[in-house]
Amino acid sequence: GNTASTVSGGAPSQLCAAILGETLRTGELQKHIARTVCPSLQRRYKLAMIAIHQYITPLGYRARQTSLTGARIYVADVAMEEENLAIGYGCMFEVHGDEGSAPFKGDIRICFAWEAEDAIVEGIQRLGSLLKRMLENPAEYENWKSKTE
Repeated sequence: GNTASTVSGGAPSQLCAAILGETLRTGELQKHIARTVCPSLQRRYKLAMIAIHQYITPLGYRARQTSLTGARIYVADVAMEEENLAIGYGCMFEVHGDEGSAPFKGDIRICFAWEAEDAIVEGIQRLGSLLKRMLENPAEYENWKSKTE
């Protein structure tokens, strides 16, 4: 049978597939990844790690390559409420049903791929300020804890 991809000019994704196929065939996609994407992500990672070590690890949290250890789920909720920061918390990144997958309970993850470089540093600085407030005034955040534990 005929489908949208074989009649009437094809599906919109057909154009994307044709462009992608051509960039793969010519090697342009690989060049773009090597010359633009990788250096940008490396620079952003370095900025994020410098900011984490400046604003967050002095508070007693530990940075792993993939996540920030020692935080609890409710930190993500408080970060959204008080600082308008969207951060991912541990169990969101676990593979459910795969006991051999890496556990992330008690971790949060910070994405640096999509934000502007200055926003990455600012967001981590704001998260550090929030974590400091939470450590200095734990009673103030008890109600957040009880919602998630």
